[in-house]
Amino acid sequence: MRPDSPWKTLKDLIEECKKKPGQISAGIVGYLQDDEIGYLQLAEAAGIKMRLVYFDGAAPAITALLGKHVDVLFCTVGDNFTQWKAGRIRMLTIMNKERSKFYPDLPTTAEGGYPDTLSASTRGLAGPKGIPEPIMKKIQDVFKNAMMTKNTWKNWKAPAIRVKIMVGKEFVDYYWESFKVAKKWVEYVRKK
Repeated sequence: MRPDSPWKTLKDLIEECKKKPGQISAGIVGYLQDDEIGYLQLAEAAGIKMRLVYFDGAAPAITALLGKHVDVLFCTVGDNFTQWKAGRIRMLTIMNKERSKFYPDLPTTAEGGYPDTLSASTRGLAGPKGIPEPIMKKIQDVFKNAMMTKNTWKNWKAPAIRVKIMVGKEFVDYYWESFKVAKKWVEYVRKK
């Protein structure tokens, strides 16, 4: 949100949303993407409702926030890092269980009392079922090595994107857990 916003904490925002259901506008980047699913989780957990305004990308959404066309914005940390660093926006929370090393003073939704309200941008590599184990191992090793290069980490660090490399069962388990959360909200929106 903007630095002149009256809400200093997530608790402040939630209390205001409860007083004014559907009146506070929230910018959302994309339809039914991670940002909206994060909002839907928070709305359910906190018992709030905001008026959603959808944008085709982070740049127009941030512009709308700075221009006072929306009150708050749900977006990835990488999208707003530059504006935050320049002091043009204030962040209230990060939707994670652990604090980010890029925002060590920013509390998490878990700390705010919403431990199951989590949102992350995930990228993965998949292939057809039945890839022989030696080939699968080679693909995983190449992927991990590519992700560990100095240039790759530099590119992730610049916009403050937290990276966790997962391969094999760890990624499969993470994927299906994320899928269950997303599926719930896709079905919810379809019914509306």
